[in-house]
Amino acid sequence: MARYQQLNPLDHMFFVGNELRKRLGLPGVNIQVLLELKGALDLEGFRQALRGLYRLYPAAGGRLERSAVSGRPRWRLNAEPDLRRAVRVRNLRAGTADELQLQSERLLRSSRSRAAAASG
Repeated sequence: MARYQQLNPLDHMFFVGNELRKRLGLPGVNIQVLLELKGALDLEGFRQALRGLYRLYPAAGGRLERSAVSGRPRWRLNAEPDLRRAVRVRNLRAGTADELQLQSERLLRSSRSRAAAASG
Protein backbone atom coordinates (compact mmCIF):
# COMPACT_ATOMS: atom_id res chain seq x y z
CA MET A 1 0.00 0.00 0.00
CA ALA A 2 1.33 3.42 -0.93
CA ARG A 3 2.51 5.82 1.76
CA TYR A 4 2.52 9.57 1.15
CA GLN A 5 3.84 12.64 2.92
CA GLN A 6 2.86 16.23 2.20
CA LEU A 7 5.69 18.58 1.30
CA ASN A 8 7.21 20.94 3.83
CA PRO A 9 7.90 24.53 2.62
CA LEU A 10 11.47 23.74 1.52
CA ASP A 11 10.32 20.62 -0.34
CA HIS A 12 7.66 22.72 -2.06
CA MET A 13 10.27 25.24 -3.25
CA PHE A 14 12.39 22.36 -4.56
CA PHE A 15 9.35 20.94 -6.40
CA VAL A 16 8.47 24.30 -7.98
CA GLY A 17 12.07 24.85 -9.11
CA ASN A 18 12.16 21.37 -10.61
CA GLU A 19 8.89 21.94 -12.50
CA LEU A 20 10.06 25.33 -13.81
CA ARG A 21 13.29 23.81 -15.11
CA LYS A 22 11.32 21.15 -16.99
CA ARG A 23 8.96 23.76 -18.51
CA LEU A 24 11.99 25.66 -19.81
CA GLY A 25 13.18 22.51 -21.54
CA LEU A 26 15.94 21.91 -19.01
CA PRO A 27 16.43 18.62 -17.23
CA GLY A 28 14.78 18.31 -13.86
CA VAL A 29 16.89 18.23 -10.73
CA ASN A 30 18.69 14.93 -10.49
CA ILE A 31 20.55 14.04 -7.33
CA GLN A 32 23.64 12.06 -8.12
CA VAL A 33 26.38 10.49 -6.08
CA LEU A 34 29.66 9.79 -7.78
CA LEU A 35 32.15 7.44 -6.22
CA GLU A 36 35.71 6.75 -7.19
CA LEU A 37 36.62 3.22 -6.20
CA LYS A 38 39.78 1.21 -5.94
CA GLY A 39 38.94 -2.04 -7.67
CA ALA A 40 35.72 -3.45 -9.03
CA LEU A 41 32.32 -2.89 -7.44
CA ASP A 42 30.19 -5.90 -6.47
CA LEU A 43 27.23 -4.43 -8.34
CA GLU A 44 24.62 -7.00 -7.32
CA GLY A 45 25.74 -6.86 -3.68
CA PHE A 46 25.50 -3.06 -3.79
CA ARG A 47 21.99 -3.22 -5.23
CA GLN A 48 20.94 -5.69 -2.51
CA ALA A 49 22.29 -3.31 0.13
CA LEU A 50 20.25 -0.47 -1.41
CA ARG A 51 17.12 -2.63 -1.35
CA GLY A 52 17.71 -3.18 2.38
CA LEU A 53 18.22 0.56 2.89
CA TYR A 54 14.90 1.34 1.16
CA ARG A 55 13.10 -1.23 3.33
CA LEU A 56 14.53 0.25 6.56
CA TYR A 57 14.27 3.92 5.50
CA PRO A 58 11.49 4.30 2.91
CA ALA A 59 12.12 8.04 2.55
CA ALA A 60 15.51 7.23 0.99
CA GLY A 61 13.64 5.84 -2.02
CA GLY A 62 10.96 8.53 -2.02
CA ARG A 63 10.03 10.49 -5.09
CA LEU A 64 8.07 13.63 -5.79
CA GLU A 65 4.78 13.22 -7.62
CA ARG A 66 1.40 14.88 -7.98
CA SER A 67 -1.76 13.45 -6.45
CA ALA A 68 -4.09 12.12 -9.16
CA VAL A 69 -7.04 13.42 -7.12
CA SER A 70 -5.98 16.88 -5.88
CA GLY A 71 -3.05 17.59 -8.21
CA ARG A 72 -1.00 18.69 -5.20
CA PRO A 73 2.65 17.65 -4.99
CA ARG A 74 3.60 15.04 -2.39
CA TRP A 75 6.29 12.55 -1.50
CA ARG A 76 5.63 8.93 -2.34
CA LEU A 77 7.67 7.16 0.33
CA ASN A 78 7.42 3.53 -0.59
CA ALA A 79 8.38 3.93 -4.23
CA GLU A 80 10.47 0.90 -5.13
CA PRO A 81 13.30 2.37 -7.18
CA ASP A 82 14.43 0.73 -10.38
CA LEU A 83 17.91 -0.23 -9.22
CA ARG A 84 19.03 -0.97 -12.79
CA ARG A 85 18.61 2.76 -13.43
CA ALA A 86 19.53 3.96 -9.93
CA VAL A 87 22.95 2.34 -10.00
CA ARG A 88 25.05 2.80 -13.09
CA VAL A 89 28.72 2.03 -13.39
CA ARG A 90 30.84 4.12 -15.72
CA ASN A 91 34.54 3.73 -16.30
CA LEU A 92 35.88 7.22 -16.86
CA ARG A 93 39.13 8.48 -18.21
CA ALA A 94 40.47 12.00 -18.21
CA GLY A 95 39.99 13.91 -21.44
CA THR A 96 42.92 15.31 -23.35
CA ALA A 97 43.36 19.09 -23.53
CA ASP A 98 42.15 19.04 -27.15
CA GLU A 99 39.04 17.01 -26.25
CA LEU A 100 38.19 19.35 -23.37
CA GLN A 101 38.63 22.43 -25.60
CA LEU A 102 36.40 20.94 -28.32
CA GLN A 103 33.69 19.96 -25.83
CA SER A 104 33.80 23.42 -24.21
CA GLU A 105 33.29 25.07 -27.59
CA ARG A 106 30.33 22.77 -28.36
CA LEU A 107 28.69 23.58 -25.04
CA LEU A 108 29.14 27.32 -25.55
CA ARG A 109 27.66 27.15 -29.06
CA SER A 110 24.76 25.07 -27.79
CA SER A 111 23.98 27.46 -24.92
CA ARG A 112 24.10 30.46 -27.30
CA SER A 113 21.70 28.69 -29.67
CA ARG A 114 19.26 27.95 -26.83
CA ALA A 115 19.45 31.54 -25.58
CA ALA A 116 18.80 32.91 -29.08
CA ALA A 117 15.84 30.55 -29.59
CA ALA A 118 14.37 31.49 -26.21
CA SER A 119 14.60 35.23 -26.90
CA GLY A 120 12.57 34.91 -30.04
